[in-house]
Amino acid sequence: MPEKRGRRRDKAVSGPFALKDVLSARFAYLGLPARLREYAVMKVWPGCVGEGIARRAAPMRLMGGVLYCTVSSPVWMTELAYQKKEIAAKINRGIGEAAVKDIIFKLGNVPEPSAPKQAAPVIRREVSPEERGVIDRDVSVIKDDGLRELIKRVMLRSKEQRQQGTLK
Repeated sequence: MPEKRGRRRDKAVSGPFALKDVLSARFAYLGLPARLREYAVMKVWPGCVGEGIARRAAPMRLMGGVLYCTVSSPVWMTELAYQKKEIAAKINRGIGEAAVKDIIFKLGNVPEPSAPKQAAPVIRREVSPEERGVIDRDVSVIKDDGLRELIKRVMLRSKEQRQQGTLK
């Protein structure tokens, strides 16, 4: 029998899988857990270091447990170097995991703390019969009635709503 080209399957896949397991595997593949961890660190930074330090130093990147921060002056860089263990401990407590193992400070421009952004207004539109047909076809492979209806509602809602400034 000739060898088939395409994806290689080492194990037979059988039975249902928890959606949580499928999504977490896909998120890990895309690198999302690391990005979410980095986002969490940046979000808790002002509360962990205080307003005064947050105006003079900012986290820029979290890679491999090392938090890279930009500092506005050499004096502040020296001061923060003495406090980096305490800052890392506060950040780790703030995000609930030991993500920051070390902090490296470098001299540079510190961005202004930004005000929270407001969400763009949502514009509702009618879903076309063609779009409904595509959604019905896509969800028809889902065997569980409740899950199929839930995903169909989510997909329809997504098509009905679009944020101002998007093309579709």
